Amino acid sequence: MKALVWHGRRDVRYEEVPDPGLPGPGEVAVRVAYAGICGTDLEEYTDGPIFVPVEAAHPLTGRKAPLILGHEFSGIVEMVGEGVENLQVGDPVAADTLLYCGTCPECRQGRHNLCENLASLGQMADGGLAERVVAPAYTFVKLPPELPLDLAALAEPLAVAVRGVRRAELCPGDHVLIMGAGTIGLMALLVARDAGAASVTVIEPRPSRALLARDMGADEVQASWDDLSGTVRFDRALECTGKAAVQQAALRLLRPQGRLVLVGIPTDGTWFDTMEMVNFEREVVGSLSHLAEEDFRQAVDMLGSKRVDVAPFISRRYPLSRGVEAFTLLERGEDDILKILMSPNEDL
Repeated sequence: MKALVWHGRRDVRYEEVPDPGLPGPGEVAVRVAYAGICGTDLEEYTDGPIFVPVEAAHPLTGRKAPLILGHEFSGIVEMVGEGVENLQVGDPVAADTLLYCGTCPECRQGRHNLCENLASLGQMADGGLAERVVAPAYTFVKLPPELPLDLAALAEPLAVAVRGVRRAELCPGDHVLIMGAGTIGLMALLVARDAGAASVTVIEPRPSRALLARDMGADEVQASWDDLSGTVRFDRALECTGKAAVQQAALRLLRPQGRLVLVGIPTDGTWFDTMEMVNFEREVVGSLSHLAEEDFRQAVDMLGSKRVDVAPFISRRYPLSRGVEAFTLLERGEDDILKILMSPNEDL
């Protein structure tokens, strides 16, 4: 079959790879319909390896590079392995993608996203930028029949935003600050609105993304945190860029006992003025990925019920054969490109 394979930094290839074959016990085979290129995929391309194991195989999956990328995807179940009861052939599914051991202390507490040997399809095992995927059945969530498969491919990033808002412990009536209007930041805006935020302010310097934030319901959009009044204080902030200076600015804009959630993945050093935390009892917490039962199912429910509209996130639709071109386009950072959906369908 054909797939987009990560071989190394700036070395992603569209090539023929062995078919994953039949599903084993507890596994399903899925025919991929759509797969998104995530910001993490782009970071692996430009700055990797970050999560992809290179020198030694991952302890849970036994895999290392080269690996098929893609952890945002949807498809149709083609085959089910022995013991699979929650999915049937023909079911439409979206990939939660997290792989976990199930036996470590965090897994026993249900915190699978914090597994001691955490892995993910598309990073430590072959992912969805391919024609077919064989993976544990627990990594897939059945979709409501009314949810289109292209929109369902965005369930994974939406689940990341759902978890970020959950970690913020947002209450109805809170005033929320979101730093960065990329895919996750904009989805956090939608989720915060759905959770009852009284107002949402977004900081985004790129005009096209700032416009998207306004269209998606932001009360205020500023190019810089310097444009905010010195008296502004937010109850909750979600930092979605991973940049140290942006993290620090978000912390300073919180009210006393406000909470900052770090959602963006940092690619360089970070720091905090801890006096801002001590003097005002502000909190800083992390938010990693999502949990299937809490966050991913909520994301699917929000999409299926049309409580959120993710169609505006899809900027381009390309066949897999144009995958290298898609990575190059995303690297250029053109303002009008937010999410590129890939499909094995060459007639796309």
